[in-house]
Amino acid sequence: MNRKYPSEYRVGKIYIALTFDDGFVSHFHCALLLARKGIRATFFIPTHERRWRTLAQRPELIQEIAKMGHEIGSHSKYHLNLATQPPDRVEENLRVSKTFLEDVTGMEVLGFAYPYGSYSARVIARVMKYYHYARGSMIYPWEDPLNLGLLNKHNVISRYTLTGIGFSYNTVGTILSRIIKFRMVRRTLTKLVRTRPQAFVILVFHRPDKFMLFYYHLLDKLMSIAKFVTIHGLVEEIDTGV
Repeated sequence: MNRKYPSEYRVGKIYIALTFDDGFVSHFHCALLLARKGIRATFFIPTHERRWRTLAQRPELIQEIAKMGHEIGSHSKYHLNLATQPPDRVEENLRVSKTFLEDVTGMEVLGFAYPYGSYSARVIARVMKYYHYARGSMIYPWEDPLNLGLLNKHNVISRYTLTGIGFSYNTVGTILSRIIKFRMVRRTLTKLVRTRPQAFVILVFHRPDKFMLFYYHLLDKLMSIAKFVTIHGLVEEIDTGV
């Protein structure tokens, strides 16, 4: 992929991919609500993490999410910072998680999300052996509110370093800050549609309450100006240059 925005893209065309990290069991409720709206999202699941209740401990829920049309992606085996792990440990996390999820869903797992958004050239090389794309680090809306097109530090779109807008539960302190972020995202996405020739936006959620409380009710408005896709669908749009 590795391309800058082509000048021939039509003004006001925007693709949004909703993603949910860490595999919380409560993400199943988000999957249900999105399916009722006809929106498909991507759920990145760590398969052997035991520090919290994950969907991997309820494989029947993963199967149901996949049947709804959502994409299932890997978030590694143990949710480790792979950039700090030895090669054999990285390999294990990539291979075992992919096999587990494919056995559960009966479908090929194409996507990977780096735990903590952390990666290195060595990690990317191994991810490429197993996956079709990978989502990397997150930015927050106030850091660079108009650079929301998956651009990495080299100002190009790279399939293995896709960037998302983060809404981590660790960054939300008060109701006021949540409302500010909500309004900022809404204004930013609207401005993108009006000013950018083409925009590919990934929204990254962790705790489902943040999504349900402030962003679920925004979806109907966004559906009028944007197309919701899974990350795999988004990657296909970029590859074809639609």
